Formats: sequence, structure tokens, C-alpha cells
Amino acid sequence: MKFLIKYFSLLSAVLFLGGGLLSSGTKVYAAIESEPTSSVTRLDSKKLESIQNYKEIVKTLNLKSDYLLSAYRIDDRSTGKTIGIINFFDSQNKIYYNFYVDSQRKIEYITAQKENLDNTFNMALYQWTGVDFDTGFIQKIDSNGNFIENFYTDRAKVNKIALGWACLFSSYLACMGASAAASAGGALIGGPWGATVGVIGGAACKVLFQQLVQRFGGKNAACSWTRNLKNTWSTFVK
Repeated sequence: MKFLIKYFSLLSAVLFLGGGLLSSGTKVYAAIESEPTSSVTRLDSKKLESIQNYKEIVKTLNLKSDYLLSAYRIDDRSTGKTIGIINFFDSQNKIYYNFYVDSQRKIEYITAQKENLDNTFNMALYQWTGVDFDTGFIQKIDSNGNFIENFYTDRAKVNKIALGWACLFSSYLACMGASAAASAGGALIGGPWGATVGVIGGAACKVLFQQLVQRFGGKNAACSWTRNLKNTWSTFVK
């Protein structure tokens, strides 16, 4: 916990959206309406206990039960793969945490978001090592979504974390479909970047597929090391 807070105070950075998402996001939403690629189920907090390393990570971050905002199971119909997203808000430190659960029901990637006093946004992408967090990609934007600066802690880590994160979804449309489906019950990915784009909540999808994936070799590269993962969500939620 102290590690993440220290990173925010020292680096002041965020992985977030550039301008112009709202208009393009609306078009994607319309396409999804007629041909959905993802179904989303909101999860009860009791269901989260069966995620492999959930308790361990929550304890490490010192997250209280009332910090939980929402949790979703996402069934990607185009691949038959199921993933999950869990959102927390640490009200004491004013930090949003987003846990990304892979098809093996394990959390490997975490994002943390925070709004600064100068109206800029911080967001950092981490990988859980089993003991601590490796920092991947950090970027900073202003309150209008304009790019300010970025910071790479380790190119190899950035590559693995960013691409692995993107591989949670089969496509940009699947990601947007999940965001749209979850909007009635809250943003799929909680925090400042979800609120900025309104009900569609597709800022994360924009970052995944139009920034990170393009920078690091495309969708095939993103998923090459996870193609054979077994989907173990079948008995998790029906």
C-alpha cells in the first residue's frame, strides 16, 4: 500500500485517454446494440472469495470491505472466454483500484487512479508478482484529457503488462460492449477515466486497443503467451 501511494506522490502520472473518445465511442455503442459481443454479470462480493489471489491482494493494499465499488463477470462471446473486473475506491487515500481477473480466475494486472490537486489525473499500471507490484506504464493527462508526459519504469515490464492486460478482451468492440453493458449498474472500470466519458465508459478500451496494443505489436502479440489458458470460470457464476 505504501509503495503505491509513494509512487503517486513521486511520479504524478496516469495511463488515461487522449481527446475525442466520445464521438467515436458512441458509434461503437450503436454497432454493439445490434450485435453484442459481450455479456456482463454484476457479481456479489461473496463470489469474489473464490478468485485465486483476491484475498492476498486486498490485504496487501489494505482495502476495507466497504471500499468495494463493483465487480463484473464478462463473457466474451466471440472467444468463449470469461474474465472479470473488480473496482475499489480507497476513500482514505482517494485512490481507485481496478483488478483485472483473467480466464483462470486470477488477478495479475492492477491499475490505480487518482486525481491531483492541480486537476491532472494519475494512473499507473501494475503487475502482481505474488509478493508485491511491478510498475509498468505510467502516464499523465490534464483535466481535458490532453497528453502531458509519460514514464516507463522498465520496457520489458511495460510490454508484458500492457499486452497481457489488453489480451483480457478479444477486441476493441468486445471491450466496448462490456463497458456499455455494465453502464446501467455503474462504470465497468471505476475511477476518473470512467467518469470522463459518461455512460459508455470506454476510455479504458480506447487506451487498450488504440494506444497500448498498437505501441507493443498488435493484438496477436498481446495474446500469444495466453492463448492456451484454460477457462476456469465455468462454475464461478451461472
